[in-house]
Amino acid sequence: SDDQRLYRAPDDLSADQARDPLAAMVDACVAAGIVTREAWEAELAEIAARTDAEYRAADALPDPDPDPLSHLHGTP
Repeated sequence: SDDQRLYRAPDDLSADQARDPLAAMVDACVAAGIVTREAWEAELAEIAARTDAEYRAADALPDPDPDPLSHLHGTP
């Protein structure tokens, strides 16, 4: 995703943050006692760590064959 701070006004970005449905859901869950803010933050950290590990593992794999049909026709 691009850095919207480069071309959007700060008050416009703040207005978007105030309407963020995920933040509203978390606030409602915290208010209802479903989850604590600390538990939610820990879960986000775990997700970020797993995502980073999976990205690094995928990045370490060899590049795919540029000719996905090479197994059908061989080398000329």
